[in-house]
Amino acid sequence: MGIDPGRKIIVKIKQFSVLTFCLLPAVFLDNALADGPPQVRAVENQAFAIGEKLCYILRYGPIGAGRGTMEVKDIRPVDQHPCYHVVSITRSNNFFSLFFRVKDQIESFIDTQGIFSRGFRKKIHEGSFKTTYTVFYDHEEHLAVSKNDTTEIPPLVQDPLSSFYFLRTCDLTPGKSVFVNYHSNNDVYRLEVQVLSRQRIKVKAGRFNCLVVRPLMETPGVFFKPKGKLTIWLTDDQRKMPVLMKLKLRVGSLTAELTRHWPKEPYFLSEKVRLRSQISPRFSIPELSSRVLLILYLISWWEKTFGLWWQRSLRQRRKGNQWWS
Repeated sequence: MGIDPGRKIIVKIKQFSVLTFCLLPAVFLDNALADGPPQVRAVENQAFAIGEKLCYILRYGPIGAGRGTMEVKDIRPVDQHPCYHVVSITRSNNFFSLFFRVKDQIESFIDTQGIFSRGFRKKIHEGSFKTTYTVFYDHEEHLAVSKNDTTEIPPLVQDPLSSFYFLRTCDLTPGKSVFVNYHSNNDVYRLEVQVLSRQRIKVKAGRFNCLVVRPLMETPGVFFKPKGKLTIWLTDDQRKMPVLMKLKLRVGSLTAELTRHWPKEPYFLSEKVRLRSQISPRFSIPELSSRVLLILYLISWWEKTFGLWWQRSLRQRRKGNQWWS
């Protein structure tokens, strides 16, 4: 008995949702893997900060399949080290949930100084399958410690989500490849990311100048199936936001398209910008002042217009002239 074609599509969408929001690649330059304690590395991060949120729509061809978000929520201490708490959520929409429900949440704790992972947690709910996985990275002993296993890791190893955020801090040049060692499911993998070209594309969130990158695993089928090719479009600026991700299949393609993002404007990690994002993630203080002035003007106009009308109506009524009838 053959496999239902509809079931194949659901499985592909499930794989792509995990692929896009859990196993997004990032890069390590070879010299980043040099021997030495992790504290010696300090990465200049002008790509992301607390409060950043990226929203995506997932599609199989033209058909909507679900939505996903990636958000830098706050800073939390892990083993007395301050870490970005990054959360990625994937949800299937109502239509696809009738056949196969996806409700995944991925969390990474990224060292604020070196941009490498100190902890990783995922809660997976896909159909009838449910699982929770947590791992702690001991960079002094070079060990990844989970509930059922302990794995030796290279220095400054990344998890599937932190590797993507580290990629955004790197200098990417078309025609060159960069590499990363990252830990996933109690194994360490070697990943090459090819920087292909520059393109200008349009998505729901707007038009962007982009760098086009393509991740390739040395072990076929771990990152994506050999039958498909994953391509990612990152904004060609210091933020390097992923605006489009496309997995090309034998029939059709799966895409994740950026629909909204906060903050709207490019920013650098200064104290002024951090304070501004904490005060108002949607609009700045000058914008707030202009809105208040507009509201006051409308109130004044309303009072003058309808106040005069009301006074005139009172005078007419006193004269016994029902002019409005």
